[in-house]
Amino acid sequence: MTNHKRDTFLGRFSAGFGVRLMTKADLFRRIMDLDIREYIKVVGYEISETLPAIPEAESMNWFIPEGLIPFNHRRFLSLQFETVQSEHYLTGSMINFVVSQLQMELMEYYLVGVRV
Repeated sequence: MTNHKRDTFLGRFSAGFGVRLMTKADLFRRIMDLDIREYIKVVGYEISETLPAIPEAESMNWFIPEGLIPFNHRRFLSLQFETVQSEHYLTGSMINFVVSQLQMELMEYYLVGVRV
């Protein structure tokens, strides 16, 4: 288990030019480039104005300040994950890891991970 990102052509291309596409395909690519394929896979997302009725996980990046837009004034982006290995003990941690990694890139949303 690592926090290594897969090396892909699209990943290098977008990083080299500073291009951040905000499409479903690019979001899913960035998630699956993380080393999580053995545990979870992303199956959907939802953007809303209010927090979905799910238990909120503690952030792994508690030491990073909120930035210009406080978390309670952002729209919510809930990422929906499906487990690859049912009832694996690392599934919840992998979802928290993905949410924490993407939260550092997508500062305009408050990210929430949901297991479906």
